[in-house]
Amino acid sequence: MTYYGLSMTSVSLADDMYLGFLLTTLVEIPGVAAFYLTIDRWGRRKCCIIYHIIAGVSLLLSVVLSAVAGEAVGVSHTVVALSLVGKFAISVSFGVIFLYTPELYPTNLRNASLGIASMLGRVGGMVAPYSRTLIKHYPWAPGTIFGVCCLLVPIFMRILPETSECELPQTIGEMKLRFRVVTGSSKKSRSKKMTGVSDV
Repeated sequence: MTYYGLSMTSVSLADDMYLGFLLTTLVEIPGVAAFYLTIDRWGRRKCCIIYHIIAGVSLLLSVVLSAVAGEAVGVSHTVVALSLVGKFAISVSFGVIFLYTPELYPTNLRNASLGIASMLGRVGGMVAPYSRTLIKHYPWAPGTIFGVCCLLVPIFMRILPETSECELPQTIGEMKLRFRVVTGSSKKSRSKKMTGVSDV
């Protein structure tokens, strides 16, 4: 929803709607480079979390600046820059998700699971065009919704395992074991923090 929504509202970035669309398109070029340079170094989950945080923070900052400072020249340029940073970050995350999602599922369910996830993802694509109508009535609403959604992603992604440099699960049992290791290790670390026990 955020990726398509920012593309739909790009015409409001500049006085010339073609310039606004051009800027949001050009910013995807460094996004591809960032994806290539960080996907294997940081891992899938970490990349997705970091870029969603960048997108969420930059979009919310652009909304706050726009609401507080109004149409001042320097502020308007800063708002456009923050919006473009948000589009850059969500573009990288969009690519990471399509690589990360199939790696979470076992081989015998991978095609069906990716198809269902992609179908549900298209719900966001169907909702996104309404952001153009919403921005006419409430200019702060689309950026706020997109920013909050981006910041919710890292919270939910904490329960997912890292798949970089790992063998893909072949069965549901292997998938459950991988998820059990992730949730078990997080519970173990939390209990250690509560009791004051640490690894030697």
